Amino acid sequence: MTMRFIFLPYDAVSYLAGFLKIKYWAFILATALGSIPGTIAFVGFGASIESFDGALPKFNPVTLGVSVALFIVSIVLSRIFKKREGISK
Repeated sequence: MTMRFIFLPYDAVSYLAGFLKIKYWAFILATALGSIPGTIAFVGFGASIESFDGALPKFNPVTLGVSVALFIVSIVLSRIFKKREGISK
């Protein structure tokens, strides 16, 4: 789940999970839960664009703020899970 929070490439994470023989249902659950914050953050970023006429786009500040906050929360969650697992840099 930590690897999904930090937006690593899906193929690499999937191959690694298969190589490490992680249980199927644990992998599916971790992928679903770990992908939700990033998906919502990136969709929210796209939804925050109100107009784009060839110049700089206009953003909805509330939607953009929520997207950035959710992105930051997912990164913080990945750090918390890493520390909890005993993996540190």
